[in-house]
Amino acid sequence: MNTIYLAPSQHRKPRLAPDSERAVLAALGKSETPRTEACAIAVISPTRSVSVHNNLFFTSGGEKLVFVGEGQKEIHFQGNAYWADGDAFHVEWAGGNYRSISEWLEVAHDQERMGGRILAIDENPMLDGVGTGGTIGEPGLLATLGGYKLLPGSPLLRRGIPLSKAVGIDPGHHGFFGNPVPSREAPSIGAGLVSASEEIASKN
Repeated sequence: MNTIYLAPSQHRKPRLAPDSERAVLAALGKSETPRTEACAIAVISPTRSVSVHNNLFFTSGGEKLVFVGEGQKEIHFQGNAYWADGDAFHVEWAGGNYRSISEWLEVAHDQERMGGRILAIDENPMLDGVGTGGTIGEPGLLATLGGYKLLPGSPLLRRGIPLSKAVGIDPGHHGFFGNPVPSREAPSIGAGLVSASEEIASKN
């Protein structure tokens, strides 16, 4: 359960020097470098049995939300939220580019579904102050990144999958901000877990 925020950088495409790149490619038996633009999550090499649950992928400045290369086996995205702030939804999946969740899921038949229900959310997640956290160099201060907490009324509240109950995955006991992870009921999507008491208090 993560919140992944990607904004444009002026240093977008670090590259090896030409001779170094050719040496790496020769060692790999390849003639050209696999290319992918910046994105919130990328699965480039062929993988097997990967599950991606209850994450918020948030981009701005036209960055891609998801890149998944060809050759994947048993990869499952379920219960995730996708938000391209000020730009169009963009997922690149197995060589195709898709500009809406419905268009993507017409091709990716086994993604973002459970019991015949579509789980993916493409709505403004209503974060408290995304992008305002600055740089944190001390691990003990990570929980001060309050800009990534969900505001009252967020569409991500209680919209995740209860992992232990639904898919047999132990999500741990506490989220990023120290709130307990619900054991049987649906959690919120992303790192900004909201406890039941906080949600009730926000409505009063």
